[in-house]
Amino acid sequence: MAKTLPLERQTRTLPNGMKVILIHKEGFSRSIFMIGIPAGGTNITDQINGEIVRHPMGCAHYLEHQMFRLNGEDVTYPLARARAKTNACTSYDETCYYVWTNADPCEPLKLLIDFVQTLEISDETVNKEKGIILSEYSQYEQEPESRLLNETFKSLYVNHPMREDILGRPDDISNMTADHLRQFYTTWYDPAQIVLVGVTGHPLEPLFEFIAKQEEQYPSSFAPNAKIERILPEEPIEVNRKEFVLPMDVDLNYVCVGVKLNPCRKDGQTIVRDDYMLNLWLNGTFGSMNPKFQTWLDTHLVGGMSGAEGDLNRDHGYILIYAQSEDPKRFIETMEQVLKDKKPLSQEVFDSLLIREKASSIRLADRFENLAFQSVEGHFEGFDPLQDLEILDTITLQDVTDFINNLDFSHISHTIIHPLQTDLEKNADGQDEQAAKDQKIETQE
Repeated sequence: MAKTLPLERQTRTLPNGMKVILIHKEGFSRSIFMIGIPAGGTNITDQINGEIVRHPMGCAHYLEHQMFRLNGEDVTYPLARARAKTNACTSYDETCYYVWTNADPCEPLKLLIDFVQTLEISDETVNKEKGIILSEYSQYEQEPESRLLNETFKSLYVNHPMREDILGRPDDISNMTADHLRQFYTTWYDPAQIVLVGVTGHPLEPLFEFIAKQEEQYPSSFAPNAKIERILPEEPIEVNRKEFVLPMDVDLNYVCVGVKLNPCRKDGQTIVRDDYMLNLWLNGTFGSMNPKFQTWLDTHLVGGMSGAEGDLNRDHGYILIYAQSEDPKRFIETMEQVLKDKKPLSQEVFDSLLIREKASSIRLADRFENLAFQSVEGHFEGFDPLQDLEILDTITLQDVTDFINNLDFSHISHTIIHPLQTDLEKNADGQDEQAAKDQKIETQE
């Protein structure tokens, strides 16, 4: 696929161990540079050369909040002077910091390299951030879609850290210290651990030389044969809880059917192919291309928010089927029956979905941010995002049908968020309860 896209990609390893991937997009003035850290929300227990190191939950995300200081000031100010912007994000597996600009990329790139590889924290700065992160946690707790996802993961997983919020628990946030963050930083932010990805319209060789020069001041503190890895607890295939119901201040029910799948212990490219096959079937079965979907809408089984998605990884696998629904019980029954039936896609639906996925892969060349993110993830997970079109070309309808038939959909959990009772409903319930008590007394008499 790489040959079919107007891209030139080069990869090098610097003397300090940093991996650098630069992608040239001819004719574009915009540049984005991203540094990826191979640690995220699930890094609770790590092993360094045989020694176990434990971190508070939410450590990766908390550290991300603390990283935007350089030479005693907020790094967004010198970046603004260089006509650049910055952002960051923490997922379950990675943390990414990035800058983008339409101007000369060297100064923003230098600032990115410096602030990610320079830790400026103190007890004061860490304590100051606690209120901000606790507020962020509270905000997510009150958003029904975020809460639906989090509670579904809590239901699916018994021990896996995915059952916990990436932000951590409130107690972890409140008790976070500068020493906790320094330990996490020392473990995962060494140049031998990280990758720098750039997507730019500028020539690559001068940028490689510039990056190599900047990295001379950041030698690795790890031995060449150092072994650092995340340690995950044993996870049973059974779900943690089969159903969870939560009242919230919402106007309509939110419901999710979660399916726990076996981890996909294969090479990176095969996992990508399996993931495509799973999601092709989910999109064709639970999306608008299914002829039954309009009936689901007309009968208010699904509302304005609905969808289905799956994720396969070496340490987990799941399916989420979710919607706003006037009848969550019927939604659950209907979706479980569809899962049980495993009906194959029609050739027409499969062809349409495959064309859509191929078009998305081709458009990746124009989506600098997505290309950078996927390049970071691909580096750590062992797949090449520029080969997705080649992978899609190998998938047939029969492949999808056979793959789905071999999956076990029996480990299911339901999550329902329903509206709070109104005062009138509470009064009515109270009156009904009292009437029942009165009836019981009369019967006894």
